[in-house]
Amino acid sequence: MKRNSKKLKIFFIVSIVEMLIVAIFMGYIVYKIVSVSKTLHRETAVLQQKTELATIANDLENEKAKTEEKINALKGRVFTDESFMNFLQNLDDISGSYGLTVEHISFGQLTPAADVNPPVMLLPVSVSITGESYEGVVKFLHYLEKQGYAIKPNTISMTVSPSRNSSSLKQAGSNVNISFSVYVETQSKEKWSYGGT
Repeated sequence: MKRNSKKLKIFFIVSIVEMLIVAIFMGYIVYKIVSVSKTLHRETAVLQQKTELATIANDLENEKAKTEEKINALKGRVFTDESFMNFLQNLDDISGSYGLTVEHISFGQLTPAADVNPPVMLLPVSVSITGESYEGVVKFLHYLEKQGYAIKPNTISMTVSPSRNSSSLKQAGSNVNISFSVYVETQSKEKWSYGGT
């Protein structure tokens, strides 16, 4: 009986040791799982933050591209010294295609419109035009309106004198005085002057 009792003690001791070894091993595995889970959780949070930041950066990049498009569109509507000079040179030819003649062009004083480099200035322009038909004047004004440049109308005055050959208002001779302002990207300070070639 003592022999069996000794064997039973040894069996229990071995069983307890085995259970302790298994418990320690299982505890180590649980510790590793919890440690890896915490690391994965931290890395997931960092990844989510980076994803949110990437989304914000992408949105900002899209907004920047849209803003640059708008700026370029606005820049395309502002005259430069050269484009304004070309516009003025072509004005007589264009008015001639509508049966009109440019009699006189004068400029007012430049005023700052936007604080950029080169500065954008507001330039008042007065144009006196004569022609044989009221319809030609209307078509010419429509042409100016369609050009897409930032032209700010001030006043338009028209004197119509009936033709001897026709009593129709559409065929009457016209004298038109147009006053408008244009936005010019220029280095000129008070009076506009063409500084190109």
